Amino acid sequence: MNILGNGRIFIYICRMKLTDYKQCQSIQCVYKIHNTKTKQVYIGSTINLRRRIRRHGYELRTQTHHSSKLQRAVNKYGIEIFYVEIIYSETITLSELHAKEIEYIKKFNSVNKGYNQILNSKEYKKFKQSSLAKENFIKSRSIKVISIDLKTKKVIHYSSVAEAALKNKEQSTNISKCCKNKLRYIKNKVFIYEKNYDSTIDYTQLRKIDYGHTSAGNIQRAKANPLSRKVYKFDLDNNLIEEYHSISYCEKMNNIKKDGLKYKILKRTPIRGHLYLYNENNI
Repeated sequence: MNILGNGRIFIYICRMKLTDYKQCQSIQCVYKIHNTKTKQVYIGSTINLRRRIRRHGYELRTQTHHSSKLQRAVNKYGIEIFYVEIIYSETITLSELHAKEIEYIKKFNSVNKGYNQILNSKEYKKFKQSSLAKENFIKSRSIKVISIDLKTKKVIHYSSVAEAALKNKEQSTNISKCCKNKLRYIKNKVFIYEKNYDSTIDYTQLRKIDYGHTSAGNIQRAKANPLSRKVYKFDLDNNLIEEYHSISYCEKMNNIKKDGLKYKILKRTPIRGHLYLYNENNI
């Protein structure tokens, strides 16, 4: 990092793959997304670079990006050849930052020869996305849901959590909690994500059982949950130390930050001298 002039201007040497948003700093800046093959760029500005680049990646993966030109380029060349670079970073007001964005869009001529759709990003509300982009946007946020009546065992399919909530006059957050087994049932119905549904399992019986809120009850509930996955703890000499009935229980018993274990398991990265895996044979 270099400090120039009166000490308020910061130039960050920042260049990383578009997919490596975790390497980005959470800073205010003007940035460019650079196609290393065609040399075309997209110019943007943000008050939090890391959060903005993560959003770009998500929209490009789900085919919902507001720039159809950038979306087509990523579809054609693959996202791996796109890099992010900080081109301006200074502690200024939002209106000044926006003016700097426009200045760089003009400098790189990224509307005519790059991936920006329009010069003034504030006008995006007036800029209409293609019908395909809108359709993909809706699909990316629609997770199919199944409801099962506890009495009749009747199965009903819904195109999304929102539709299930509307048809059952219930809050969508409660439908989601039920799908994640955080609620046993709602209005005598069990809700399950269609992708997790197994026709061989009697969900009505599983959800009727009250295991209580003791440690033993939590273990029984996790064992009965078809979505639970066992975790095995090894030392660095590949000796099996302990078995856990679920990821959350393993995190709790080993004082691991909540939701911090899944990534370590997939990367086979040790935590405090131990390795955690899904397979008891350490494969």
